[in-house]
Amino acid sequence: MKETSGEASIQVETVLGLRYGKAWARRRYRGPVRIGTHAPLSVLSVHTMLNALQVMSRNSRNEKETNELKRRSQNMRKHEKGFSLVELLIVVGIILIIAAIAIPNLIRSKMAANEASAVASIRTINTSEVVYSSTYNVPNVFSADLPSLGDGSGASTCSSTAVPTSTAACLIDPALEAATTAALAKSGYFFTYVQGTGSYTINADPATVNSTGVRGFFSDQTVVIRYIIPGPGASATNSPI
Repeated sequence: MKETSGEASIQVETVLGLRYGKAWARRRYRGPVRIGTHAPLSVLSVHTMLNALQVMSRNSRNEKETNELKRRSQNMRKHEKGFSLVELLIVVGIILIIAAIAIPNLIRSKMAANEASAVASIRTINTSEVVYSSTYNVPNVFSADLPSLGDGSGASTCSSTAVPTSTAACLIDPALEAATTAALAKSGYFFTYVQGTGSYTINADPATVNSTGVRGFFSDQTVVIRYIIPGPGASATNSPI
């Protein structure tokens, strides 16, 4: 670069072409100076032009980076819109398969638990009848009904200060003594008690067959528990458990 009378004679092709490339210089610079010619420019003008070109180049890079960020953001939003219909159908199908396998097993497990509870309740009644017959001197030996083994349908009859009687022996819990109908079933079973002369029978039947239980149970003063499949209707002729 040469200076003549305070002005610089520069070859624009050298300043712009070497720094940014001739094609870039032709595209970005629209002044009166022709590429490949010498033009009298002041040093300040050259510096101003170069600074402007640097700013333009920086803005161009920033614009490219901004566009790239926008493109990536749009792609991310596309991926975050949610599941496709096929994916949702696959998930629903898997849930239905699991439910088809698990629900029947759950129902069978619940019925098995209810049957075990019914057998335990009959054992409790049998034991209570043995205690009752040895404690109270009544004509028929055993209790007249299930409430007589419990609190006699009186809420305060079996309090800590109450004295048990033949009509409220306080030997079984209120839930069991009240479970005499399907509507008041205890763990899916209700109980039918019949007093005899020196005997009794007790039947435990599911409130809803194949839903709360399958088997029906029977016992009497022999304290042997018998069952029938499906219930209800177990009797002394059925097989013992």
